[in-house]
Amino acid sequence: MSSLPQNIESEATDDVETRSAERRNLSDALAHERNVLRTMIDLIPAFIYAKDAHSRFTACNKLVANRMGVAPGELIGKTDFDFFPREMAEKFFADEQALLKSGKPLVDHEEIVYDKTRGVNRVILTSKVPLHDADGHLTGVVGTGFIEDPSPLFSRCALAIAPLSEGAGVKFKVLEALAAGVPVIGTPVALEGVDLRPGVTFASQAVFAGSVLSCLAEFRRSHELQTL
Repeated sequence: MSSLPQNIESEATDDVETRSAERRNLSDALAHERNVLRTMIDLIPAFIYAKDAHSRFTACNKLVANRMGVAPGELIGKTDFDFFPREMAEKFFADEQALLKSGKPLVDHEEIVYDKTRGVNRVILTSKVPLHDADGHLTGVVGTGFIEDPSPLFSRCALAIAPLSEGAGVKFKVLEALAAGVPVIGTPVALEGVDLRPGVTFASQAVFAGSVLSCLAEFRRSHELQTL
């Protein structure tokens, strides 16, 4: 038998039930909030992900997982080395580790990423920022990425011009233009890694402007003949 008065036992029982109900309500509210956030990030037309300090995925939206050919849950705990060619994964890892060391965000950075859904490399405009815990310690990175889709521009483009005199080439941009049926004229620097083929014109800086005008004049003549 209980040694406590009945009214005290009743109050204790009510208190336990109240706390239990509060915990259930809090759990339901947190589950609802997680569901809302998950739905929102899956609807955003961008690659969204988070990684820990060892560049292992801790969260991602469906677009990221789809690009890698897996479900979102299958990505957690994995790294880019599990999905991308080693040279590509090493570049991602180096950028993220440099960010974690410096604490400085990486903003609007172009990355070449392999898209398993299409079996091609894509140019991604990505931003990565450091993630901190409640004590201000760096614990990982949060990243977003957008596919630069030039298709609308290519549909109105007569000639793609790449006049770089220094810096890195723009091979994948050139290949995207050629795939869309747009001829390309560029300097040897801009067309680094691109083979000579129909639709590609190499021109040195010294004669570049004249070569562009010649290509445009040839395009006009060809277009006029097609409309006759």
